[in-house]
Amino acid sequence: MKKLDKTFGIVPEQFHYSTVIEIQSNLILIISHLFSNNEFTQEQLVSKGKVEIPEVQLKAHLEDLKNKNILIKQNEKYKLNR
Repeated sequence: MKKLDKTFGIVPEQFHYSTVIEIQSNLILIISHLFSNNEFTQEQLVSKGKVEIPEVQLKAHLEDLKNKNILIKQNEKYKLNR
């Protein structure tokens, strides 16, 4: 299939999206950098202002990392499984 070269005067906007692996890798780096004992709550992570994704999406990523045994969840706290 040939790419359509005509834009009819409309220039498409540039956008960037991150993959799940990129987001979760960044989360792990942020957690290890911000929390010396690697233990935190979701609210603590949000309050630091380093995570720029919606809280619902953050919760989904944290739960996914927990399911992959990268994080351990005890009560309402997460901890890096090192």
